[in-house]
Amino acid sequence: MTQQDSDRAKLGTLTRRTVQFLGKLAKGIKGVVNMEIVKEAFADLEGWTVTDTSMPFAITSSDQMKLFDGFGEYRIWGYSGAKEEKQYWYETQAKAEKGLEAFEREITHVGKSGPSSAKPGDRFYHMTRAVELQVSPVERWHFGVTGLWYGVPAWTILSPDGDTITIPQKLDEKGRLSKPSELKSGAFWKFVYTNGMQKEAQKVLAGLGHETVDKIVRPTQVRDLQDTGTCPVCFRNVKLKSDRIMRHGWKVQGRRSQGMYGQTWHTGPCFGAGFKPFEISPEGTKSYLSKVLTPMLLSREARLKELAKRPATLRVTIRPRKVEEITPDHPFYDQGLRLQTQQVEREIQSLKREIEDCKSRIQNWKIKPSGR
Repeated sequence: MTQQDSDRAKLGTLTRRTVQFLGKLAKGIKGVVNMEIVKEAFADLEGWTVTDTSMPFAITSSDQMKLFDGFGEYRIWGYSGAKEEKQYWYETQAKAEKGLEAFEREITHVGKSGPSSAKPGDRFYHMTRAVELQVSPVERWHFGVTGLWYGVPAWTILSPDGDTITIPQKLDEKGRLSKPSELKSGAFWKFVYTNGMQKEAQKVLAGLGHETVDKIVRPTQVRDLQDTGTCPVCFRNVKLKSDRIMRHGWKVQGRRSQGMYGQTWHTGPCFGAGFKPFEISPEGTKSYLSKVLTPMLLSREARLKELAKRPATLRVTIRPRKVEEITPDHPFYDQGLRLQTQQVEREIQSLKREIEDCKSRIQNWKIKPSGR
């Protein structure tokens, strides 16, 4: 039997990724939760079980309300949150009453505290106000609900002591389900460590032997600083190609995650790609300062002056994924103007800080050896 076969026999039903996960648990490490790995790992731990289930998830943003689309124009009135009123707007009373009738027919009504359980895709609401007329700033009919809940997949974890916790597959602010392999849950880590998971993981790994575990957990390749340098824009350590910073900083966008490779694209790379590393030359930083940061600051300051004059039209997103051009008589104009003004002010402050940082780096630059 080869050494590899011997290591494989020691693992039994454990996979490489479950051993790596148990290694993190043994050290008390927290982070993103991959429920697929959790289910694999817990299946080999005595007394621990993970069961697929589902639960209601409270709607807290206007974008999440797209899961309750089809009943008219909608938005959350006030600040986003589970307790804020969600409203559906109409031009006439007749349309509002028809929309309310359809809403009550298709969505399940529950008490103020929400549903106690839900299957994935189930929809619930708690009614607060029937059809009413708003006369200012424009005449509109609407009805409102204080609570909306949507059924999402979840996992119930049972500890050896009989304690349980249910971890939901949460909705993000856009109404998209989080991936089971990328869950963020502080409650999960608190639960497993409180119930002795760290000692249990240490026990399992001890049974495998430190040498076997080290071979599995240790990275097969370690990145070194050979042929690397500091990007003159993002100041990250990046590999060099012909003494220039390699392309980096891009992301894959589109629908590649769904296997649709013809409908994907890469975002633009970091501006520093193609320049000499900062250790050798500050030219990349100077170019970024003059060609990107300074023009952006001038543009944002000009936009702030335009907003101060209350422009005749304002482009805002009122409904999910739909940008509308509104005028000062629109009910959401003042709110949209205020939010855009605050956003531009934050962008200006951020740009000024970045400009000062670049100027300081350029002023204090000295040639240094790169990672060669």
